[in-house]
Amino acid sequence: MQPACGGQPFVKNSIRHRVNAIHKSTQSHLRDSALKIHHSTSTRKNAKPIVLHLGEDIKYNHDYHESIFTERFTVVANEEPDRASFIAAFNSLKYGDFSAIFRPHFQSGGEIGQWDDELIPLLPPSIRILASAGAGFNWADVDALGRRGIWYANGAGASDEAVSDTALFMILFVFRNFWRSQRAARTGDSEKFTAMHRLVGSISRNPRGHVLGIVGLGNIGKTLAYKARTALGMEIHYYYVVRSSKQVEEERGLRGDEGRSEVGEYLAGPGRQRECLG
Repeated sequence: MQPACGGQPFVKNSIRHRVNAIHKSTQSHLRDSALKIHHSTSTRKNAKPIVLHLGEDIKYNHDYHESIFTERFTVVANEEPDRASFIAAFNSLKYGDFSAIFRPHFQSGGEIGQWDDELIPLLPPSIRILASAGAGFNWADVDALGRRGIWYANGAGASDEAVSDTALFMILFVFRNFWRSQRAARTGDSEKFTAMHRLVGSISRNPRGHVLGIVGLGNIGKTLAYKARTALGMEIHYYYVVRSSKQVEEERGLRGDEGRSEVGEYLAGPGRQRECLG
């Protein structure tokens, strides 16, 4: 007995259609999933690295910051005013997987305190560098950063001219007794000013030929040594942890003072500062 309406072929065709439909649906689903995964991966690859900004906004190089820096990086500003809230923000992953920390001013951005063994372990694995203004690095434990494979970059060299100019001013201020003249001028008393004007020349000294001792000979010390020798004709003696090469000493007219390796103790002794100045 034959199935009505050719039942057997109908069943086979129906099953075949369903299998094809399921196959097409599965292919479509897999294709859509693959596209989503590709899009997600592509988005992650093309996403700009995140930079966590500490402290006040930048004050200089606005064109570079707006046209280049922010084009290459997503800059996220820290809004936490103290260490406790900053740590809480880290624990909640508020700033995401940032790649760098940027602190453009050494006067601000330090509200969170020292970067030490309490704070550094909270940094995400994505971070590669911590950059801060200022010539020093006393606010960050560079050894702890190094153990995490994080570079530390400071602003060494940025303040060489300003600080060495200030030191040069202070040298002249002492030798030429400018402070006495300034104090007399501030009194507003013409007689006192005239008296000091007549006196100051006889109690002042010319720095030329005198010895300038510099404790530490980093970038600022070297810049000051050059200015004091070139402009004021002073003889430069210095003490540094690592003595400069003979070539550098000869080029800059420097004399390393090996006889005072305990210079810190020497200067800390009673009356030693006056002896050095004398």
